[in-house]
Amino acid sequence: GTHPGMASVWQAHGAEAEGATDDEVSGFVRSVYTLLRVCDAEIAGWSHDGLQVVIFDPARFASELCPKFFRHRNFQSFTRLLNMYQFHRVPSAQRDSKHVVFAHPNFQRTREDLLPLIQRKSSSSTGVGGGAATAAGGASGGADAASVA
Repeated sequence: GTHPGMASVWQAHGAEAEGATDDEVSGFVRSVYTLLRVCDAEIAGWSHDGLQVVIFDPARFASELCPKFFRHRNFQSFTRLLNMYQFHRVPSAQRDSKHVVFAHPNFQRTREDLLPLIQRKSSSSTGVGGGAATAAGGASGGADAASVA
């Protein structure tokens, strides 16, 4: 029958017309959602159930999609942002698979209405300056930790 992708695109536009303003949704979250709708299916897409983000080709994702959507070519920066927005990495079923899979309870292919619920970790603590910086630095660990010591 009908192509399912088209229906969801129309639904999305309808929702926006009803006053769901973009600023409720983080720019990063909106970019990832849009990217999955328009990008080459060989590079990234949704899992079969529409509940997980699957990056099939991290190298091409970094070189082709990151510059378009995030103004950098660093896959690590992308994954760090996902972590900051409380996405979690899903272990791959195949041990040698290069696929990278992420999931967030409110990030679903058919539920654009849930996107505003995805917030940075630091936003839960009432706005004290510097919270975001320490969260970002602490999460990366590794080299940063050495310079602090």
